[in-house]
Amino acid sequence: MAKFLKISLLLVIGVILLSGCAKRSNPIIPEVGEGDYLKLPAAPGGMGDTPTALASALLNVADPAGKRSLHAYLPPWHPAIFGRPPSRQKYPVLYLLADFNQNTQELGGFYQLQKVADELLAAGEMDSLVIIVISGDLQISTTDLGGTFYGNSFLIGDWITFIGQQVVTQMDTFYLSFNTDPDRRAIAGLGMGGYGAFRIALEYDTLFDVVGALSAPLALGGQDPSGWLDTLLRPEVLSENNGNYDSIEAATPFDPAKPATSRMIAMAAAFSPRTDTLDTTGVTYRKIPGTRYGVDIPFDASGLVGSLVDQWMANDIENLLTTTKAGALAGKKVYFDCGDADEFEFDAMNDKFHTTLGILGIVHTYEKYSGYAGHDATHNQFAYDRLKELLKFVSANM
Repeated sequence: MAKFLKISLLLVIGVILLSGCAKRSNPIIPEVGEGDYLKLPAAPGGMGDTPTALASALLNVADPAGKRSLHAYLPPWHPAIFGRPPSRQKYPVLYLLADFNQNTQELGGFYQLQKVADELLAAGEMDSLVIIVISGDLQISTTDLGGTFYGNSFLIGDWITFIGQQVVTQMDTFYLSFNTDPDRRAIAGLGMGGYGAFRIALEYDTLFDVVGALSAPLALGGQDPSGWLDTLLRPEVLSENNGNYDSIEAATPFDPAKPATSRMIAMAAAFSPRTDTLDTTGVTYRKIPGTRYGVDIPFDASGLVGSLVDQWMANDIENLLTTTKAGALAGKKVYFDCGDADEFEFDAMNDKFHTTLGILGIVHTYEKYSGYAGHDATHNQFAYDRLKELLKFVSANM
């Protein structure tokens, strides 16, 4: 009997030791691995030749059916990485909008999106998250204005509907293998993309739980004496053009030596396109090279032009929140930040937006950050670090 007990004890010990070895070599819960950053088919896809909201754009922003390529970050061990069928696990999804003159591939590479997300996951600073990257760049065909600002016009199409309705619907229906959770959505962006994120969140105010922006133009200011249009944009554009109002022109491809001018023309394509394509009169008119279309810029040689300012302000985030879209951010988690040396002086915009949200009683997180000697906090200088903060905020609030 004693011998039997000894043998039994040895067997139990052996099983325990073997079990321990098995756990070390084949862990039930694997260590965090690498995610994936992949290109998706033209979106919205899986819908045949059904035109999208971009199909009617007179400038070539998409293919004839109005489809655009997207990229996606999938977290480690996501079933779609290994070609597995959808699992029961649902992932919160962030729709991330690219900056001016930046496509989805460039965003992923420049900001090392996969590396950033993987590191945050490994450090326990972010939960698993699917990130759908969308670009509103205008670098297609013979027309390159740098960006669309994710607005709506007959020149660039209806970006608000395209993203807020068609792309989101596609992710919930066609891309089932991505396992995105329709009850946990966020939208955010960088620069121009941050503007687009807020604009879309205001229009589809029940669609997203979290909205965020990095270094984005969120408060144009209109004819307010301290507003960005009058005190910052107009003098900067004139300075880039040697003080000569008549020399301001639309360039395609956009002119990197005149960044404020280039962004203004792109915004005008979204906010103040010349609706009568045969009318080229007036001092505010600027022709888009290589096309028969043009835009109106919001000021003349003397100052702002009220009728054009009204068109721009109809698209201004701050103005919308105090007029037609009041209450659209209620219940949402809101984040935005900006460097204190932004060359487009978006920091002044963000300060004003922060004050307005406080007056409206909208709970939000605003971070204005500084650089250090030799490295000022300009528009893109610390975007890699700020993207980490954005992802952590989104994850913590989904």
